[in-house]
Amino acid sequence: MDKRIDIEEFIELLNIPEFERIVYHKVEELKCVMSDRIAYYLNLKNNFKKTAYGNLQVFENEDYTGRRTYRFELSKSEDGRWLPTVVEPDLPAGCNVYDVIPPAVIKFVACFKTESNRIRKHKGSFQTTAGKRSFEIEFTKYSDIHILGTITESTEEFAGIGLKDRQNVVKLDFPSQKSSNRNNFEELIQYMQSRPKIGEQMLNYFNYIIKPVEDGGKAEADSG
Repeated sequence: MDKRIDIEEFIELLNIPEFERIVYHKVEELKCVMSDRIAYYLNLKNNFKKTAYGNLQVFENEDYTGRRTYRFELSKSEDGRWLPTVVEPDLPAGCNVYDVIPPAVIKFVACFKTESNRIRKHKGSFQTTAGKRSFEIEFTKYSDIHILGTITESTEEFAGIGLKDRQNVVKLDFPSQKSSNRNNFEELIQYMQSRPKIGEQMLNYFNYIIKPVEDGGKAEADSG
């Protein structure tokens, strides 16, 4: 039996005040009970979005070439097909969604088992209507009906399939200049990835202490 919510029916029922009131309180209750899970999902989604818009880079400086990266979301329909429900930024004029995320790529990412806390990274060639093309993909099969990720077309040809897994979405951009601090950066990332509380503390320290001071200092310098 299909236990998925009929969205259209649900929206229609929200027109009943008593129903809406009960749903509202239940949703608020679930938001409290599942606050950690919701925060993780929103963070995951936001980091994929930042990658697509260039605020975060999946690769280190020496490997990044400025190619267009798209964020995508796939949802499984009632008849079992995986369909793109979100692709951003907006596609160029005349570009089809399946030009950006070909059916072969969709089939590939859908074949993995559901692991909501695992991000997979893949480089490889896929068959498209225009012939074989190479892509770099980073994605999470969040549930049996929902996949999130980013995709970048590559000009390189990959000799084989290489799959690397990451456990969370912390991505930091290293300076292109090699330095002795690099090992420290890598160790910090490992700690933030393996120990969520440390990662949360570091991000809070940056957002609420370091960043306001630095931004404030920059503003004062500019005004002077």
